[in-house]
Order: sequence, then C-alpha cells, then structure tokens
Amino acid sequence: MVLRLEKETLIKHGKPELAQKVEHVSVEQGDGLGYDILSFTSKGEEKFIEVKTTVGNKNTPFEISSNEIEFSEEKGENYYLYRVYNFGVGKETANYYAIRGKVSDNFELVPTRYRAYKK
Repeated sequence: MVLRLEKETLIKHGKPELAQKVEHVSVEQGDGLGYDILSFTSKGEEKFIEVKTTVGNKNTPFEISSNEIEFSEEKGENYYLYRVYNFGVGKETANYYAIRGKVSDNFELVPTRYRAYKK
C-alpha cells in the first residue's frame, strides 16, 4: 500500500522518473537496513520509510527495533514512519498517517525485550 502510494504521489507531482526509482528495500536487499522503502520527495530528496502495520486503531502500540530507532536518529528529517492501522479489519483498505523525523522525537519508547547472553 505504501509503496503504491509513494509511486502515485510522485507521478501526481510530475516526477515519473523518481517514481520508477522507488524501491522496497526490505524485500530487494533484505530486512535489517533500518527502513522498508526508499522513496523521494517531489524535490528529489531521499525518503527512508519504515512501515509499521497493526489491525488495531491508530493508538495501538507497535514493535520497533533498536536498529530502526538508530537509523531514524541518523537520517533525521529524511526518515519517515508510516503507521498503517485498521489493517484487514473487515475492509480492503487501511488507514495510515506519516510522521517525519526521529522516532524518539515523535513516540514514547518503552523497552519490552532483552537479549540474554550466557555468562
């Protein structure tokens, strides 16, 4: 959905050449880069998009990795989190909102997991 939305938005703004460059990097290059989709603004600036999807409403908490948080810190205003919610709840569409910038500036982060190593 977000991939399609990004391409359609660029085409609507007269940037079909940028729309062709939009890439689902988590599929093409593998998960773990810190973002899911490489897109562009209508000015040609890179957009690093992380997509977080839940069946719950827009206030439902979601999981995010430390790698994704760190990447958002590194990319700052070029980082976008697309929050897709009400996904698959009796309809073919979902709702979403997008937030630009560091995850830590826009969400309260609560640690919920630990990785344990044998001493």
